[in-house]
Amino acid sequence: MSGADCPGCLILLIDESVAMESLCQDGKANVIGNQPKRKSDAVAATLNTLIRQLTAGPNFDIALVGYHTDADGNAVAKPCWGGELAGRDFVSLKEAAAHPVKVEQRARKLPDPTSITGFREEMVDFPVWYTPQIKGTAPQIKAFEYSQGLLTAWQAAQHGPYRTPIILHLFAGGSSDGNPFKVISNIQKLPSNPLVIQAHLCVSEHVPATLYAASRVFVPAGPARDLFDRCSPLPANLISFLKAAKVAVGPNARGMVYNGRMTDIVQFMSLTKEFTRDWPAKSDVSAAAPEAPAPVDTPAPTITPAPVSAAPDLAPIEIYDVVSETEESLDLNLRPTEQAPAPTEKAACVLFMLDRSVADPFGGNTQSSWTRLQDHVNSLLAKIAKAADGQVETGVISYGTDPLGTVEVRQTFEGPLSGKTLVSHTELADGALRIDEVQQQEPDGVGGLMTITLKKKIYVELEPTTAAPPVSAFEAAQGLMTDWCDRHPGACVAPILVHLTRGQLSAEELGEAWDKLSSIRTLTGGVVGYHLVATEEPHSSVAFPVDNSGLQTDQLKALFDKSSTLLASERLEVSKPKLIKIDSRGLVVNGKFDFLMDGITEAFSKL
Repeated sequence: MSGADCPGCLILLIDESVAMESLCQDGKANVIGNQPKRKSDAVAATLNTLIRQLTAGPNFDIALVGYHTDADGNAVAKPCWGGELAGRDFVSLKEAAAHPVKVEQRARKLPDPTSITGFREEMVDFPVWYTPQIKGTAPQIKAFEYSQGLLTAWQAAQHGPYRTPIILHLFAGGSSDGNPFKVISNIQKLPSNPLVIQAHLCVSEHVPATLYAASRVFVPAGPARDLFDRCSPLPANLISFLKAAKVAVGPNARGMVYNGRMTDIVQFMSLTKEFTRDWPAKSDVSAAAPEAPAPVDTPAPTITPAPVSAAPDLAPIEIYDVVSETEESLDLNLRPTEQAPAPTEKAACVLFMLDRSVADPFGGNTQSSWTRLQDHVNSLLAKIAKAADGQVETGVISYGTDPLGTVEVRQTFEGPLSGKTLVSHTELADGALRIDEVQQQEPDGVGGLMTITLKKKIYVELEPTTAAPPVSAFEAAQGLMTDWCDRHPGACVAPILVHLTRGQLSAEELGEAWDKLSSIRTLTGGVVGYHLVATEEPHSSVAFPVDNSGLQTDQLKALFDKSSTLLASERLEVSKPKLIKIDSRGLVVNGKFDFLMDGITEAFSKL
């Protein structure tokens, strides 16, 4: 790599996880024949076009980096150059122009008013430098750490002035190894003050894209706001460029696109052409580098969770049970008395409560407790979506901290169900962010293995955070459950709360949180509380215990005390005697919650 004659550099950072296998949500904008393009293919075409266009301008250094996890779950970030450039980190655009991996013949559409379709096609040469290699999950911490290493080495090799480097990141889902906020902040504070601009590919064509937001206050809490916090402010010339393209941007706009269509992505990538347009060629650098944009370190305002709307003013439900002293914080196992009216509705509510905390959210662990919990909740939501009888409504509430350390509670879905708090199982069936295909090996019955392809629905894709108290999240749960009970006074199943956690809450924190639910009463009793725990420290698997003797920490024993008896335990004791007893609690540690729907199905069958 050359020294003083480098004007600047560009890193193209590409998500190569299975999230990129999902189809473009652009209507007819990205279609091959009658089939929509995969995101990976659409991005590859756009990247190769960008590289070809850049080779016609100033000669500067460019890196092409992909990231994913391998078959063993290890995070991988590596150069994606092929052919004669294979294994290189940075190459000059002059070298790239001379060494594409291949040149294909592709059809290009051109406007043609004389054609019935309104366009005509012509065959053109299409140089290819990048071909996606899709596998695993998306370890963004690893990807940005790798990029930081590239930039640090590039800066050290310069012996004169250089321009502001750019990292352009394209991705389709959340980070699988933690929140990359910390490493991105470190990158933005390098002496060259790199620009970090990022674009998230569309998950729902029904949800508007968030383009170049200027204030986090006006960005919806959730992944879009997370992205805002991790993107650099755009310099004045790029803001002027966007305004000239009729894009509404403010003076403090960030280099971010969330839920972007491919038209948005193409426009986003054109920012690099505009930013580097006046860069001198390597041999022409003589003047001092222009002033670089300041790193992102301005504290953002504190955002408090939106208040839960009050329940409708309906007639209160009579209470027919007496809460004993041992159950006063949460009515776990009460049953209606003989005088209670019988349930009349095949209706159930299952609310998932996600503890997003991990010991080190910036540590890059692709196998963290949060990763396992997120897999569990996606699996359980997929099961609810298949409910065949009655109506099951479900919602997801998560709690953690934002980058400023403020408690953050989220209680709405993303993607096709964006903005909704409780949805029916029929809505859930078509409401996934995306559907991943994963391969799994199973015995073939004759001593060998067969590979089968499974479809995995992804509803929740968030990042881990530092620990936060759960009280605000349980207050939100109280509001949602109270509203549901008022809408379904004759429900045959009490509301079910499944708390997914790493199991590090103290008994005091847990007690204060669960007290919020003690006022919720239905014909069939109080809230049914379950816990699904994925521990960070080694702990043996425990499933549906009848006592706390197998639990090794005081925190897990506190969770046992706040766990309800498993619904349908009497029937399950007969059909699954080795697993379930009549007094089995709804607590699972480092295992799967296999019997969530059994109690609901049994209650529905009695009406």
